[in-house]
Amino acid sequence: MKRPLLLLLPWLFAGCTSTSESSEASVSALDPASESCCDLSVAPASANARLTDEPFLSNGKSWQVRLGREEPIKMREFFSIDVWVDSADQLGVPADGVTVRVDARMPHHRHGMLAPCEVRQVGPGHWRCSGMRLHMVGYWEFHVDIDDAGLVERAQTSIELE
Repeated sequence: MKRPLLLLLPWLFAGCTSTSESSEASVSALDPASESCCDLSVAPASANARLTDEPFLSNGKSWQVRLGREEPIKMREFFSIDVWVDSADQLGVPADGVTVRVDARMPHHRHGMLAPCEVRQVGPGHWRCSGMRLHMVGYWEFHVDIDDAGLVERAQTSIELE
């Protein structure tokens, strides 16, 4: 049992004993100011992304959804988005008698926003979702669930917050 461990010791110490030239190279590789290295700093709070203004269909293809926000989304800042839902069969005819829920999730991290947003209807086929906040950089999916008398279809789009 001790013999395999003894065989690993020279290999472990080999990384600790290097020439000063390779030590300088190692230090410069970790320096974010170095031209030969990527920036290792944490993303700034002003990182932002834009939502698509292109319409997209729900998974059952019954609804066409469009999100609206003119300003970029900034990390860790509260924002609102406008949601328009039209019948996919009759484009331009706003959804009527449906309930809309909106959420943003990070599927790779298996979590969503830290607090739910508030969705309220402001006109025919038009909802405003307020109190949204994306608290970290990465891939986010926006889910718009349209509930039509118990039949729920999801429309989704995504952004990369950098």
